[in-house]
Amino acid sequence: MARGSIVTFYSYKGGVGRSFALANVATILARWRFKVLCVDWDIEAPGLSYYFASYLPTDVIGGGLVDMLAGFPDSPGSQLPWNSYATTMNLPGVAAIDLISAGQRDDGYAARVQALNWSEMYSQGLGSALEQMCLEIREAYDFILIDGRTGVTDFGGIITAQLPDILAFPVYCK
Repeated sequence: MARGSIVTFYSYKGGVGRSFALANVATILARWRFKVLCVDWDIEAPGLSYYFASYLPTDVIGGGLVDMLAGFPDSPGSQLPWNSYATTMNLPGVAAIDLISAGQRDDGYAARVQALNWSEMYSQGLGSALEQMCLEIREAYDFILIDGRTGVTDFGGIITAQLPDILAFPVYCK
């Protein structure tokens, strides 16, 4: 795989262990000394940060993906300030892993998610801003792992077609 490979972990059905698989792959890659960024794009039911909760700094306040997108296109030059939302986690025996959480989990989180108008944001240049963001994160990381939302969503094309180089489909077997 090329440096800066973007992998979306996606499933059509919930409960297959998608976030769990991503957290484990991220940990293994970081143990192998790759620079890893995890992004929780499961904005309707975020959970990736729970896998890393013990390693997240307690003084981190400021949000994540939803908060960054809610500020678009107010960003200078309509760029996405992704690095302002990346939190570094230091896991014992593992190199650091960076995480962009789904967002600030407060009483207003659901309203911010529901207020995202994907059509309007794309008409204002979100597609180009995402492409620029991808160029920047590919330069900064060896692997970018995206925890995608289950099923069909308004932003499903972003996480399954626009951003990733690879789609990973965790399969749950009993």
